[in-house]
Amino acid sequence: MDSKKRILETLSYFNFFNYPLTKEEIWQFTKTDKTKEHFFKYLKTLNISSYKSFYYLKNRKDVYQRLEKEKISSQKIIKALPIIKKLSFLPTVEFIGISGSLAMKNSSLDEDIDIFVISKNNLTWFTRLMLVLLLSLFGVYRKKRQVNTKDKICLNLIIGKESIGFIKKRQSIYIAHEIVQLLPVFQRQNCYFDFLNQNDWVFNFFPNIKTRIKGYKIFFNAEDNFFNKILVWFLNITRVEKFARILQWEYMKNDVTIETVEDNFLAFHPQNTEKKVNVFLKRNA
Repeated sequence: MDSKKRILETLSYFNFFNYPLTKEEIWQFTKTDKTKEHFFKYLKTLNISSYKSFYYLKNRKDVYQRLEKEKISSQKIIKALPIIKKLSFLPTVEFIGISGSLAMKNSSLDEDIDIFVISKNNLTWFTRLMLVLLLSLFGVYRKKRQVNTKDKICLNLIIGKESIGFIKKRQSIYIAHEIVQLLPVFQRQNCYFDFLNQNDWVFNFFPNIKTRIKGYKIFFNAEDNFFNKILVWFLNITRVEKFARILQWEYMKNDVTIETVEDNFLAFHPQNTEKKVNVFLKRNA
């Protein structure tokens, strides 16, 4: 595939989200073996609309919208950080990252805040139960079918540590984007880097994305202490995971639609965005 087509595919993907890109971002998200310098020179030769250092396919207004959403998103992240820090004290939490539109600073004022959580293995349902209780206590839990979701925390995806490597059928361009765009906030025992290593297939899609990942700042880091290890051991031998699963499944089973509910893998997405993106890309190929 030639470089121009790949660049247009990158711009088309982000056009679904009304998100114009800088030349640096185009290079990061395009599969190319060109050096950055040669890539930038080549980009200048293409007839692609640009404004204020942003490249776009259709609407210049998307540039203004991105700049405005960046301001909104920065404030949302500031609000989310102290909440995530409190959640990180739960010993079964290994990692918390901000996902979705907010991770790209492309969030609207009324949107919620999606977070991605990695838990201790075989304590995924227990971890979710504790997070729901804590977020409800803080008054920021995003409930299903809730109308006013502004700044509410949505438990987008919770997976167990031993399931952090996405299986072959989930290794799509959309999931690759979600992984590399993830904004890491908290990690225990270098969990974020373990997660990336287990999903190094994403670099087949984006060979230049490591320069972006290196720029991420992980706000909170922790190590397992003796108390945490004893507590996790106790939770495992008392089989609380089974109880937490039964309790939550009885509550949610009649509402499950496109959600993925498996041992060590809980995905709660109100919409199938991946399917919508794929339809959009085929229509605009």
